[in-house]
Amino acid sequence: MAITYTWLGHGTSSLSIGGFSVVIDPYFTDNPAASTTVDKVAADFILVSHGHGDHVGDVEALAKRSGALVISNHEIATWFEAKGLKTHGQHIGGGHQHPFGHLKLTMAEHGSKLPDGSNGGNPAGLLITARFGSSSVTIGGGEELRVITAAIIGGSSLSGGEGSVLGAFLGALFMGFLANALNLLGVDVYWQNLVTGALLIFAVVVDVLNERRKTRLQ
Repeated sequence: MAITYTWLGHGTSSLSIGGFSVVIDPYFTDNPAASTTVDKVAADFILVSHGHGDHVGDVEALAKRSGALVISNHEIATWFEAKGLKTHGQHIGGGHQHPFGHLKLTMAEHGSKLPDGSNGGNPAGLLITARFGSSSVTIGGGEELRVITAAIIGGSSLSGGEGSVLGAFLGALFMGFLANALNLLGVDVYWQNLVTGALLIFAVVVDVLNERRKTRLQ
């Protein structure tokens, strides 16, 4: 299934997951950062992280127009249920399998008082797990190059018969540090592969020279 994330302004965003439209903290009216209006948004599910007005402002309007299920902590779900909305309350730390995927509420350090002063319970982070339902044939491409380079740097020989677990570990550690450094420097992935390839060529040359030296000494 395809997953598409769209930021709609301020704390409002939407997810398209396998044909379901999931809107998070809908707040469009009087929101200067809003990229659209509440009447133009489709929703099958509405997720609410906490009770502040700039996160629940358009929940009622959107849910009543679309018939979306409102999902939040127990206190907020009960508050919206009293307004005639369909709701599903969850506990912090608990998870539930919804049609769009698995949703778990996590702890969040924030307030959660609802617009009318009611208790909005504990604010929550939203952890969503969903399956793509497909895979890419290019996943892991280039890893074999890094593995071979790490093994040779660690002391393994292309001619076989040599190497150690410690050496291979240190080689892999070096390649990990190198990849992390290149990522932090913002180096494009294609140049990263070029650097890895150049390092592999250098390691192979050193290995061949060492083998020739050992042969001469014998």
